[in-house]
Amino acid sequence: MKRFFAVFFGCLLFWGGTLWGQSNLWVPSSLQAGQAAAVLVWNGTLSPGFRVTIISERGKTLYSAHSFPLPPEMNSQVGVANLQAALLAVDAMTPSQHAFLKVSDARGTAYEFALPIQAGQFPREILHLNRAMSNLREKPSPVVHEQAVSIWDIYLAVHPQAIFQDQSWCLPVKGHPPISSPFGDTRTFIYTDGNEASTYHTGIDFAVVQGTPVWSCGAGKVLLSQNRKLTGETVVIEHWPGVYSDYFHLSKRLVEVGQIVQQNQLVGYSGATGLVTGPHLHWEVRVHGIPVNGENLVHRHLLDKSWILAKIGSADRKRG
Repeated sequence: MKRFFAVFFGCLLFWGGTLWGQSNLWVPSSLQAGQAAAVLVWNGTLSPGFRVTIISERGKTLYSAHSFPLPPEMNSQVGVANLQAALLAVDAMTPSQHAFLKVSDARGTAYEFALPIQAGQFPREILHLNRAMSNLREKPSPVVHEQAVSIWDIYLAVHPQAIFQDQSWCLPVKGHPPISSPFGDTRTFIYTDGNEASTYHTGIDFAVVQGTPVWSCGAGKVLLSQNRKLTGETVVIEHWPGVYSDYFHLSKRLVEVGQIVQQNQLVGYSGATGLVTGPHLHWEVRVHGIPVNGENLVHRHLLDKSWILAKIGSADRKRG
């Protein structure tokens, strides 16, 4: 109850959509851990670059990011002005809870929404590593550390004008091959010295043979094309501000840093380079550094024109 009154007098409170106040604004009513979602604002309700912050039920900040403007042609297509979007995500291991979403701008305008987080349900997997792979994980070299720092510099960079993809994504391999390791599965690594370490799978492993064509899941700009110790032949593509897709363990890369690629453009061939137990494609998507399930972006049409039209229409109906 204390939180309710603090929120009510400090800003406008919305519950699962629009409950009090005006607003050319749409937010999701809940968020699945490990999946991406978006906030939409239009017609100047909030100033450019507004901030979204997800706050846990214990008051901890789980996520924070700024909005970015969508292209002018998209404004005219959906019949609004000053259309902005901000992406949301929380770590896949976040437990179910009654979280809150704060949306605020530099003018002091602020809204707060209930944002229940739903925990994901993921399988478990045990992997026995040979000596070479055990050493890579247990005794990372300075090169591994340097490469980790450089890729995180990419993941955490936000380029507001990097709007390349305006339709739903596609899978990076054709023909719906089997998935050998899904997103989010908990992995226990067994090393040759008997030690163990646990983590979760931050991408999707497609069980494809070496040399299978790998396609860009969406239009974007190549920000990394490199042979790396752990991920082997690697390509990283930026699609939206702070949103990147990764293609690991390739046998061959066909794109260069700075190159603009189109959706379904060939970027390389699958392989077994880096820390692997066999040929496959590891495909990964990150939102402001947080791994999210890429299949979610294939099936939910996040930020394409039809999706935005539907959300703006639903907000108008709620206000009516």
